Amino acid sequence: MHGQRKVKEIYDDAHRRATEEKIASFRSLYETVFTLRKESCYTRDALKLLDALLEVSPEQYTLFGYRRDILLHLWRMKADHRPSSPSRVAAVPSTDADTEVVPASSIDEDLDREYLLNTKIILKDFKVYSAFVHRRWILERIG
Repeated sequence: MHGQRKVKEIYDDAHRRATEEKIASFRSLYETVFTLRKESCYTRDALKLLDALLEVSPEQYTLFGYRRDILLHLWRMKADHRPSSPSRVAAVPSTDADTEVVPASSIDEDLDREYLLNTKIILKDFKVYSAFVHRRWILERIG
């Protein structure tokens, strides 16, 4: 507000070091995720790293796009290994980026996990537009 004096906060060395450690771990995680994306790594481990990164910084739309790419790839791989594939996977375009065999978990379980993570992100910061776009993507696949 106008006429309000800004209170200058003084931080001690312990607080400064803790902040620097958080920043260093965030940068490391961020660089790891983008390296995996550049290498077209579509694995469940990459999803776990994205979970951690999105909980800290959900503002970047690219992270949600990479997450969708991973899920679609895993579902496509699952459809290729099963005789009866769900109708949701049939419309997924095919790429030859990764040939990993996926552990058995249903698409519905993946979507439930996505929905819970997305809800957690939106409750933390309800102004993240990319989280709502991803939520719409999830709900389109659930319904």
